[in-house]
Amino acid sequence: MKVSLRAAVPPDAALCLRQWIEACAASSGGLPPGVELVQTRLIRTVGRGRLPGLGDAFIKVMGFPRGKDRLRYVHRALPARHESLVLETVKARAPDLPVPESLAWASQRALGCLPRLSVLVTRGLEVDAASPTPSVADRVLAARRLCEVGIEHGDLHHGNFVRLTDGRTAALDLQSARVHGGSLEPRVCVRIAAKLIESEGDDALDAVVDGGLVAASARDAVRAQAARLRSATVERRVRRCLQESSEFAKSIGVGAVRHVRRGVAPGRALVRVQEPDALRLWIGDRVREVLDGCPPLFVGLVRPLVPQLGVRPALLLGSDQAAELLDSARPDLLAAFARYRALARLA
Repeated sequence: MKVSLRAAVPPDAALCLRQWIEACAASSGGLPPGVELVQTRLIRTVGRGRLPGLGDAFIKVMGFPRGKDRLRYVHRALPARHESLVLETVKARAPDLPVPESLAWASQRALGCLPRLSVLVTRGLEVDAASPTPSVADRVLAARRLCEVGIEHGDLHHGNFVRLTDGRTAALDLQSARVHGGSLEPRVCVRIAAKLIESEGDDALDAVVDGGLVAASARDAVRAQAARLRSATVERRVRRCLQESSEFAKSIGVGAVRHVRRGVAPGRALVRVQEPDALRLWIGDRVREVLDGCPPLFVGLVRPLVPQLGVRPALLLGSDQAAELLDSARPDLLAAFARYRALARLA
């Protein structure tokens, strides 16, 4: 495994960092002992621990369970090394914009090219616990600063910024950022502004103009692109119910494909419905969950891999009582499926 530590890290902290990284490799991407879990996703886990002489530190561990993830990084720097370089670039070009300090990164490949493990450790920032979320205006100013120094982040959103105890706004999670030689072109800034205000209202649209991220003449372009992004984001969240994701597991068996919510055991009731209703009801249930905040009715879907094989579609219910609700909920579920089709067309 290739490991890189900053020269300024104290010896005790350096020893702890190496132990953390070795533990991640030994556990195939798990967090080291004594590190608190902060966030977990299908391909990434984030933890928080303490380093001697340095205090809080965050460790981001990325595995590559899916084939598409492994192929994506065959000829690219692994995420930990890339993000570390981006963080160092921001510190050099925009010292006035706080970002996490990279302490160590490690990369491991199998067969010489296939990514196996990526680990990044950064020093914790002093976040204002009482008011950690910066205002829209402050987030826009931080985003504009990134654009001015040539940092393009196509997925920049409100969660990428925190307020520090000294009142400044810090940028986080720059794994997806790209480094350019100079300031970004206006058309790129429009894309970044649209993503930044995707989940905000017209006040945020005013902020990206007033804050100088985009020109006033680009207001309509930002509004239109933000609307498309909202539709695409919802459509993508709904589509996860048919994919391998942090929320759903997908498996292929003899003649059938099985989709199940992670961490939820199916109840004893198993309701079988004829195609195409099974798939439509499953997607409609997910649409109501994403758009309306409704508790899901189904925890799984079994559908034939090849309809001619005779495998009957089935919906797995989370409780026996859910079977009694299916008939009454069917019209709403099918209507929700129609909403998904409309969103897919907009996206």
